[in-house]
Amino acid sequence: MTRKILSSKSITWSEAKEILQKRKQESSGGILVTQERAWEYLKTFAVLDAETARKLVNELVNEASIDEDLAVVVANMCPSTKGEIRSILEMKKEIQYNEEVVNKIKSIVDKYCQPTIEE
Repeated sequence: MTRKILSSKSITWSEAKEILQKRKQESSGGILVTQERAWEYLKTFAVLDAETARKLVNELVNEASIDEDLAVVVANMCPSTKGEIRSILEMKKEIQYNEEVVNKIKSIVDKYCQPTIEE
């Protein structure tokens, strides 16, 4: 049987963790080994709950005007400094982000992620 991808959407680590958690609960025979490895990774590194992570992504897209893929990376990383934010933004080399955008992203991230280091 051939499967066809009808659509795709970037999801946060927290959302992926929630999906795998549901699959684990619903599956009587367990999940695949690769899914189990992903589950173990996500248990460690997904710091926000899925709903909070999606709210963060949506706010970054709507308020800071960054694309959803980049917003997902920011939500996954929960950067605590402007330097970390700049490093993430450099993934999109074709777009130059000014200090105003970096400050806006930092203020949004600080609302959702527990800041640990001040720059």
